[in-house]
Amino acid sequence: MSPYLRPRQKNWPSHYHLTGFWFASEHADINPELEKFIEAGQPPVVVTFGSMISPVNSRIKELLSDVCHRSGIRAVMQGAGPFGRTNDCIFSTGYIPHGWLFPRAACVVLHGGAGTAAAVFRAGVPGVFIPHGRIYDQTYWAQIAWEMGCAVEPISFSDLSVDRLETAIRRTIESKSIRLRTAELGRKIRGGNGVYQAWKMVDDLVDRIGLCD
Repeated sequence: MSPYLRPRQKNWPSHYHLTGFWFASEHADINPELEKFIEAGQPPVVVTFGSMISPVNSRIKELLSDVCHRSGIRAVMQGAGPFGRTNDCIFSTGYIPHGWLFPRAACVVLHGGAGTAAAVFRAGVPGVFIPHGRIYDQTYWAQIAWEMGCAVEPISFSDLSVDRLETAIRRTIESKSIRLRTAELGRKIRGGNGVYQAWKMVDDLVDRIGLCD
């Protein structure tokens, strides 16, 4: 957890710590066609639902196609094959490192899983959160993003429709306040290093108490 989202509580024991998010090193060969698609116009909406089951991605892809044709929004859909350029406004792709893809997005439509949400916050771009059912961490991160002014109100997947998705995307892209708040949060998170902070805390603990045999 990043202290910029939820600060350390004053009543915590002294050995409770917040390190900041942990991000793994990312590397992947980017499809040149995807790069061309992204560079060919305004930043696209990126849609990713992580490890959610394929029928979920199929439904989202259908809704997204309608939204794009109605509004002219361009989109990159991650995890819903067949991969490649679906039409003039949608490019479907497999996994692309979030550290590369998200900063190139106008906003990210996501389920709200912890890792994906953290990557959205780090990128400094707004998110449209669509939590699935009562999966706790998805609703939790969606609520945090909304409360901080980094997202519009979350939409439950069961309540999703073309109209609601289009409205949420448009409100997110067009909101100056959301863009400013997410950009500032992204700068703060990128300035930290959760893995290093965790290592430093463990190292300091070993210096104080030593290692057990």
